[in-house]
Amino acid sequence: MTDNKEHAKGYGGDDTGEAVVASSIQSMATSAAEDAADAAPPMGSAEKRDYCLQELQQYDGSNPGVAILVCLSGKIFDVSSRADIYGIGGPYSWLAGKDGSVQLGTMKKDGGGLQSVDELTAEQAKTLSDWVAVYERKYEFVGM
Repeated sequence: MTDNKEHAKGYGGDDTGEAVVASSIQSMATSAAEDAADAAPPMGSAEKRDYCLQELQQYDGSNPGVAILVCLSGKIFDVSSRADIYGIGGPYSWLAGKDGSVQLGTMKKDGGGLQSVDELTAEQAKTLSDWVAVYERKYEFVGM
């Protein structure tokens, strides 16, 4: 009967078998990453430029391969890296391709009946400012 050390060496491992395990894990991780890349079409990057609100609607996540954009306080952010939450059916899809300033300022999907950021209270304006800071840290700024 062959001891475990000889068995591990026979499969490319060292005396402890660690090389076999490390190699197997690396192979599985590479395979999983390749499968994930094959499953979803590549997301397009947004061109860095100014966008009008009507044009922004084209970037709502409904077109495969087209970037997903969100506007907050006049700043446009590419949120395509999180298509899982901003894309169609995602929990934040209601922000995609739109100016979500009033909604995030009021913390209400319907904007609390407000039509403009000019109607936000000081506290709501601060909330919006805090959200903009989050987006600036997490997502790429692509325009105004």
